[in-house]
Amino acid sequence: MGNELWLAMLAIVVTAVCILTPIYLRYLQRIKELDTLVKLAEGGHEVRVDMLSLLQPPRPPRNDMRRGLIFLAVGIPLALAFVIDGTYMMAVLLGGIPILAGLGFLVMARLDAARAQA
Repeated sequence: MGNELWLAMLAIVVTAVCILTPIYLRYLQRIKELDTLVKLAEGGHEVRVDMLSLLQPPRPPRNDMRRGLIFLAVGIPLALAFVIDGTYMMAVLLGGIPILAGLGFLVMARLDAARAQA
Protein backbone atom coordinates (compact mmCIF):
# COMPACT_ATOMS: atom_id res chain seq x y z
CA MET A 1 0.00 0.00 0.00
CA GLY A 2 1.16 3.50 -0.76
CA ASN A 3 1.89 6.18 1.76
CA GLU A 4 -1.16 8.13 0.61
CA LEU A 5 -3.46 5.26 1.55
CA TRP A 6 -1.95 4.96 5.02
CA LEU A 7 -2.25 8.69 5.50
CA ALA A 8 -5.91 8.65 4.47
CA MET A 9 -6.65 5.71 6.77
CA LEU A 10 -4.88 7.43 9.66
CA ALA A 11 -6.84 10.65 9.06
CA ILE A 12 -10.12 8.73 9.13
CA VAL A 13 -9.19 6.88 12.33
CA VAL A 14 -8.04 10.06 14.11
CA THR A 15 -11.20 11.90 13.07
CA ALA A 16 -13.38 9.03 14.28
CA VAL A 17 -11.55 8.90 17.62
CA CYS A 18 -11.92 12.67 18.06
CA ILE A 19 -15.66 12.45 17.42
CA LEU A 20 -16.43 9.26 19.34
CA THR A 21 -14.36 9.90 22.49
CA PRO A 22 -16.51 12.77 23.86
CA ILE A 23 -19.67 10.83 23.03
CA TYR A 24 -18.40 7.81 24.96
CA LEU A 25 -17.28 9.92 27.92
CA ARG A 26 -20.71 11.58 28.11
CA TYR A 27 -22.28 8.11 27.99
CA LEU A 28 -20.15 6.97 30.96
CA GLN A 29 -21.09 10.07 32.93
CA ARG A 30 -24.78 9.49 32.27
CA ILE A 31 -24.47 5.85 33.39
CA LYS A 32 -22.92 7.00 36.68
CA GLU A 33 -25.76 9.47 37.20
CA LEU A 34 -28.37 6.79 36.58
CA ASP A 35 -26.58 4.40 38.95
CA THR A 36 -26.76 7.09 41.62
CA LEU A 37 -30.52 7.42 41.07
CA VAL A 38 -30.98 3.65 41.28
CA LYS A 39 -29.03 3.50 44.56
CA LEU A 40 -31.18 6.31 45.96
CA ALA A 41 -34.37 4.54 44.93
CA GLU A 42 -33.17 1.20 46.33
CA GLY A 43 -32.22 2.91 49.59
CA GLY A 44 -35.81 3.98 50.08
CA HIS A 45 -35.29 7.64 49.28
CA GLU A 46 -37.81 9.46 47.18
CA VAL A 47 -36.48 10.49 43.78
CA ARG A 48 -38.00 13.84 42.94
CA VAL A 49 -37.86 15.89 39.79
CA ASP A 50 -35.65 18.38 41.61
CA MET A 51 -32.97 15.73 42.02
CA LEU A 52 -33.07 14.87 38.37
CA SER A 53 -32.47 18.47 37.40
CA LEU A 54 -29.57 18.74 39.86
CA LEU A 55 -27.82 15.72 38.35
CA GLN A 56 -27.67 17.28 34.93
CA PRO A 57 -25.32 20.22 34.48
CA PRO A 58 -26.87 23.38 33.07
CA ARG A 59 -26.53 23.69 29.32
CA PRO A 60 -24.41 26.59 28.18
CA PRO A 61 -26.12 29.12 25.93
CA ARG A 62 -25.67 28.71 22.21
CA ASN A 63 -22.72 30.63 20.94
CA ASP A 64 -23.18 30.94 17.20
CA MET A 65 -20.44 33.57 16.91
CA ARG A 66 -17.82 31.14 18.25
CA ARG A 67 -19.03 28.29 16.03
CA GLY A 68 -19.02 30.53 13.00
CA LEU A 69 -15.48 31.69 13.64
CA ILE A 70 -14.32 28.10 14.14
CA PHE A 71 -15.90 27.01 10.86
CA LEU A 72 -14.28 29.96 9.09
CA ALA A 73 -10.92 29.19 10.71
CA VAL A 74 -11.14 25.65 9.34
CA GLY A 75 -12.67 26.43 5.94
CA ILE A 76 -10.47 29.32 4.80
CA PRO A 77 -7.12 27.50 5.17
CA LEU A 78 -8.58 24.37 3.55
CA ALA A 79 -9.85 26.36 0.59
CA LEU A 80 -6.58 28.25 0.23
CA ALA A 81 -4.53 25.06 0.42
CA PHE A 82 -6.53 23.45 -2.37
CA VAL A 83 -6.50 26.62 -4.49
CA ILE A 84 -2.71 26.81 -4.17
CA ASP A 85 -2.52 23.13 -5.10
CA GLY A 86 -4.68 23.80 -8.14
CA THR A 87 -7.56 21.50 -7.25
CA TYR A 88 -10.39 24.00 -7.37
CA MET A 89 -13.18 21.43 -7.04
CA MET A 90 -11.72 20.19 -3.74
CA ALA A 91 -11.37 23.81 -2.60
CA VAL A 92 -15.06 24.35 -3.20
CA LEU A 93 -16.09 21.07 -1.58
CA LEU A 94 -13.80 20.85 1.44
CA GLY A 95 -13.24 24.55 1.99
CA GLY A 96 -16.43 26.11 0.73
CA ILE A 97 -18.81 24.07 2.85
CA PRO A 98 -17.24 25.05 6.21
CA ILE A 99 -16.97 28.65 5.01
CA LEU A 100 -20.67 28.78 4.16
CA ALA A 101 -21.58 27.08 7.45
CA GLY A 102 -19.43 29.60 9.32
CA LEU A 103 -21.06 32.50 7.54
CA GLY A 104 -24.47 31.05 8.37
CA PHE A 105 -23.56 30.84 12.06
CA LEU A 106 -22.28 34.42 12.00
CA VAL A 107 -25.53 35.63 10.42
CA MET A 108 -27.52 33.75 13.09
CA ALA A 109 -25.39 35.32 15.83
CA ARG A 110 -26.06 38.76 14.39
CA LEU A 111 -29.80 38.07 14.14
CA ASP A 112 -29.90 36.74 17.73
CA ALA A 113 -28.10 39.85 18.96
CA ALA A 114 -30.53 42.09 17.09
CA ARG A 115 -33.50 40.14 18.47
CA ALA A 116 -32.13 40.41 22.03
CA GLN A 117 -31.85 44.20 21.72
CA ALA A 118 -35.38 44.59 20.35
